[in-house]
Amino acid sequence: MSPKIDLLELAHLHFIPKPHKPDTPLRPIVAAIHASATEISKFLNDVLAPIFLRVARQTTFINGIDLVRALEKYAANGHLKPTTLFITFDVENLYTM
Repeated sequence: MSPKIDLLELAHLHFIPKPHKPDTPLRPIVAAIHASATEISKFLNDVLAPIFLRVARQTTFINGIDLVRALEKYAANGHLKPTTLFITFDVENLYTM
């Protein structure tokens, strides 16, 4: 896994405005598709993704249909009661900085 030097590029930084927020803050975007770490990232993803998906599958929903099927299974197993509470939440700031 040796990078092809002539195909590498430095990452590009650009900003997208958030006009729906006060004072129109900017969201930084780093485009690094041809960066030197891209190939190792792809390799690690191929190695680690199957392990993560096997472990996290019980608590991960792929899409809306997957959620409905999980709820149907939950109800069929007798876990869905009249006292069952459903909670939703919105993460406002996922970034540490």
